Amino acid sequence: MEFEILLKIILSSLLGGIFGISREISGRGSGIRTIFLVSTTSTLLTVISLELPKIIKGTDPSSVIGFVVISAGLLSGSALIKAVGFRTGLLSASVLWSSSGIGICVGLGLYVQAFLITILIITTLQLFKYVDKRFQDRLKMSSYTLRIKKKVSILSDIKKLLMECGISNYEWHYEKIKGGFLLEVTISVSTSKDNHFAEKLMEMDNIEEIRNESI
Repeated sequence: MEFEILLKIILSSLLGGIFGISREISGRGSGIRTIFLVSTTSTLLTVISLELPKIIKGTDPSSVIGFVVISAGLLSGSALIKAVGFRTGLLSASVLWSSSGIGICVGLGLYVQAFLITILIITTLQLFKYVDKRFQDRLKMSSYTLRIKKKVSILSDIKKLLMECGISNYEWHYEKIKGGFLLEVTISVSTSKDNHFAEKLMEMDNIEEIRNESI
């Protein structure tokens, strides 16, 4: 029995280490030490929960496992709150919760399932990372600085143009200068939409000067 428990701890450590290394290589989210601790501790607590009924009669192992799941959820929530960005924090939280699930599988003796889930998660994360990068590469951020004569009409016209070009991700602000207004518009769109927006701006009246740069 002691050998089996030791085997579970070692296997959980290896799977957690592999999972953690994959995240370290990606340079995202929780690293090898955190994932290693979560998976190994989850396995240890699961093993303890299975042994408790032998020591304390009437003990329910599922209550301890439920505590492990809740604790992993709280730890994941902490990672989400402390993260710089919501997407990064959400991924870190999900990784921690997943590593806890792997540890529980090992603790229950579901070795094949734990191994397959670890490989599946690592492979899927790498695939989605590639897809996400390809998608992000298709987008660009552009900043337009416009010198305009009139504020009210041109602002409404530019807002209408943004909608017509299908641009919803944008920011702008303006300030009064001598002889008119200075408007800065920052957009995040595909290259084709950016070019279309620039062409339409050139056709608008009351714009004295247009400066554009990629961010």
